[in-house]
Amino acid sequence: MRYKDWSIGFTNRYGEEEIWENTNYTLKVNHDRHWLLSPERYSAKQAFVQQLMDISFVAAGDAVYRELVCEILPENEAECLRVSISYRGGNPEPGGATSYGRNPGLRQIRPLLQIL
Repeated sequence: MRYKDWSIGFTNRYGEEEIWENTNYTLKVNHDRHWLLSPERYSAKQAFVQQLMDISFVAAGDAVYRELVCEILPENEAECLRVSISYRGGNPEPGGATSYGRNPGLRQIRPLLQIL
């Protein structure tokens, strides 16, 4: 698979025009850091999916900011905050991310969301 750069133009849910770029930057950086047979070296497909995840996290962070932070805080206080969502720590154990009882992170988040 040859990696291509993409420009994705669309109208978001708030009626604003957006253009998102999906480039081969992640692939180039990864290939510069890891030698040819390294298990940590991305394929073109892995780099493409990584870029799509990054775009999705930006969209999700924007939605949280607009629909949660801006609804709770006054405008001048909300302007001081940015919501950033990221993915770290590898893949979760099977069934662990969806099980409320076995995931301590979900137990901490749920009472917070009920307060808000």
